[in-house]
Amino acid sequence: MKEAYINAKILDPEKNKEFIGDIVIEKDKIIDIGPNVYKKDKPKSYINIHDCKNLFISPGLLDMRVSLEPGSEHKESIKSGCNAAFAGGITTVVCLPNTDPVIDNVSMVDFVVRRGRDKSNINIFPSATLTRNMDGKLMTEFGLLSKRGIIGFTDATKTVQNSEIMSRIMNYAFELDVLIMQHPEDYELSKNRCINEGEISTRLGLQGIPYIAEKIIVERDLSLLEEYPCRYHISQLSSAKSIEVIKKYKNNIKEQENPIFDQLINYAIKYFNDVVLFEQNFVMDDNIKIKQFIENTSKELNGSIEVKKFVRFKVGEGI
Repeated sequence: MKEAYINAKILDPEKNKEFIGDIVIEKDKIIDIGPNVYKKDKPKSYINIHDCKNLFISPGLLDMRVSLEPGSEHKESIKSGCNAAFAGGITTVVCLPNTDPVIDNVSMVDFVVRRGRDKSNINIFPSATLTRNMDGKLMTEFGLLSKRGIIGFTDATKTVQNSEIMSRIMNYAFELDVLIMQHPEDYELSKNRCINEGEISTRLGLQGIPYIAEKIIVERDLSLLEEYPCRYHISQLSSAKSIEVIKKYKNNIKEQENPIFDQLINYAIKYFNDVVLFEQNFVMDDNIKIKQFIENTSKELNGSIEVKKFVRFKVGEGI
């Protein structure tokens, strides 16, 4: 027997289309999709017909930055985190390696893969650290860990500050064809600061993080990328100036008729303005930027930013 979901707003990212239509399912498989396709059969042939007016249907979503096990299981485990993701329509998550202990060796990778297989009802792709213990000094074993199931390497909310080490990382990543993901933040410019520099920081009397703290790392890494064209991902961009740098860089690559960088660089945005409440439960370990970032750069996003992630939530007590 069949089920039909009718009058839904269907999002098809593969064809870049959005339309009002129906989806027909039989034995847990989609057998037809399109406007009024459920009318091809008599109503008696359906177990259920769900009217999805004003609702969206899309492929499963992907969350690229999830913190799970090991460590702090009293806050969230792989099972509870994946159940929450699934309830929100997310069917694939990428686990960050900033766990306790961190994911920087084979045994930790095997643990996460095994736990994900046994406890999760969605796809889990683990990432490992760029450097051991995320201290920015010694590289992890890219080749060995990627063979064990690691899909990318990142120091999560930490940034590799040393340019020599970063160039070495990019060189090895290029040779081994692995993905590296960088959180852009210059520690000297953001030291002892907790919020974006601007009106909100002035109003609250807090030292602000200037946009240049992010821009400097973006410019440095893109310069290194010209020498070591690895698979590179800048995560959690939050400055309009950084987007201008990226747009200029991508235009220059197109002029050189070299599609590698243009195809392989992805970016993620994050904004968070609830800190104006001066509520500690809203504080996150990121360069916090306010809503004007989105409003002022909306025209710049198309073509420059491939992954858009807007976050607005209250972190649980004790985090």
